[in-house]
Amino acid sequence: MQDNDAALGLTVALVSNSPCWKDTVIFVVEDDTQNGADHVDGHRSIFLAIGPWVKKQYVSKTHTSLASIFKTVNLILGLPPLNQYDAAATDLRDLFTATPDFSPYEAQPVQFAQRVNPLWLALTKGIDFSRPDADELRLQAAIMKSEGLPRRGTASTR
Repeated sequence: MQDNDAALGLTVALVSNSPCWKDTVIFVVEDDTQNGADHVDGHRSIFLAIGPWVKKQYVSKTHTSLASIFKTVNLILGLPPLNQYDAAATDLRDLFTATPDFSPYEAQPVQFAQRVNPLWLALTKGIDFSRPDADELRLQAAIMKSEGLPRRGTASTR
């Protein structure tokens, strides 16, 4: 995961330090949630909108789907919907602001853990790491417990 996060950070830093930044929006979605249920619902997934016209530190409460992303891209480019799902989808206009912030993003170096959480060691003892997703449910539970998740009442809704 850290490699993917670092790569995204480097990509955003590159684009945000280029002349095209003023006209750019980057949408980031998971390609496969891999049974990655969060603390609310297994149908939810990570979605990030990045760009100078995107509200900073904003958490939308609007229902969003993959069709919402397609619809928004079509609206930005002035294209008609691709199909009935795009046409009926909620667009992402609540994510955008009329006051852009053209400040470039500076990628941060990856911070590696200096010590292992003893709870993590206990919870992952016996989990099969020989191949991806071998014991995914136990791994997910170990991650949630060792990180003290879910944390209640910490999300910003500015």
